[in-house]
Amino acid sequence: MEKQCRSCRVTKPLEQFHKNASCKDGVHTLCKTCNNLKATTWVKENLDKVVANKKARRKDVRKSLIEAAQNRARTKSLPIDITVDDIIVPDICPVLMIPLHKSITGRANSDSPSLDRIIPELGYVKGNIQVISNKANSMKNNATTEELIKFAKWILKVKETNE
Repeated sequence: MEKQCRSCRVTKPLEQFHKNASCKDGVHTLCKTCNNLKATTWVKENLDKVVANKKARRKDVRKSLIEAAQNRARTKSLPIDITVDDIIVPDICPVLMIPLHKSITGRANSDSPSLDRIIPELGYVKGNIQVISNKANSMKNNATTEELIKFAKWILKVKETNE
């Protein structure tokens, strides 16, 4: 199937358009090329806003953590009642005992601070959050306590077998 781009007026295959569930045909009205050009132009015209936003997030990592949590809470229909002041970022990950470092690029690294829901089903509510490393949070993911204990026992068993 094909579609005409609303900007360049060229008819292109649907693969040349970003997906967009709010459109009837499920794809954006602008082709990827035009959409990227539009985004690049907007960034150039609003560079002061972009830079100010990045600086504000870099200055206080808690702002980035809460923005991401708000987006995930909305997407997953989870409750959220925390504020920036509820987030305490330690210097060392309490799980893996590695130093935590804010990412310069904005993309999370294994040692980046990550907001963890202690009991995932409860959401981002006071008393149910902690900041741990991205690596520790990825390892924990949505595993239950029982699954994590089984995993730890398996790791210990493999280690003993190979010693």
